[in-house]
Amino acid sequence: MIMPQLPCMFQSPRKWTAEHLKALRLCRHHDSSIQEIVGVGYVPKDGDEEFESLATEFAQPTEHELLSYLAEGPHYRRNIFMQTFGSLSEVAHSKTSFVASRDAVLSLFKMLLVNVETKKHLTISSRGQIPFEVAGIRGALSCSGSLIDSSIPRSPLASFIVIRDGDHNIAREVSHLLLQGALANASNQTRRAFVICMAGVNLQITMAKFHFDYMDALVHGKNPDRCLDLLHSEWYNLCNRERRKEALRAIVGLARLLDTQ
Repeated sequence: MIMPQLPCMFQSPRKWTAEHLKALRLCRHHDSSIQEIVGVGYVPKDGDEEFESLATEFAQPTEHELLSYLAEGPHYRRNIFMQTFGSLSEVAHSKTSFVASRDAVLSLFKMLLVNVETKKHLTISSRGQIPFEVAGIRGALSCSGSLIDSSIPRSPLASFIVIRDGDHNIAREVSHLLLQGALANASNQTRRAFVICMAGVNLQITMAKFHFDYMDALVHGKNPDRCLDLLHSEWYNLCNRERRKEALRAIVGLARLLDTQ
């Protein structure tokens, strides 16, 4: 099987074929623990002061309050996640929830990065495209936003993908993971690549850890001689109070890891 040139992997997912995915030698692991995805040392444990402070705020509204728009009332106006709660309420009541889902996840991460101590200036870009230049070819990859280090804005640390009407295509996730891997490869780095997916009120984190020889083969149009492991977290229902707290644990751990990459 001839490996397609890497830039072809960044085109519309609808143009991908089963042969594209087969050539990449993907090995998907569903319901992986967040400890496997970001590393045990980065995931906050119960009693972690920074995490518990944020969890108290984020887990405050009940599912009934979110579904009844009560989380937008006076009682929650001082809650730092009020904007996220409003968007989640809108998603839960809308048949076309793409915009509200995007607003929910981006506002959640923006507020998180303001309140989690980091050495890097991590921030959220709401741009709908990530421009790139890989193997001498320029292009742009569509997304719902990205998490970046403001000192290197053209090299996203994680991408946000919001699923429209249940249209979940793994090629879209993989193209973003490959882009992050290719950009790291160009700098002679190896690191984990991340995609944060939102489907309605549900959030999932996917991680790929690239080996240098895997990405080097792809960049030069060769078939990789090893598999690429994709670790998918469970889906976190952000309307459910307990699942919301666990989602927060996951993304605080992710932020702490990305601060070290």
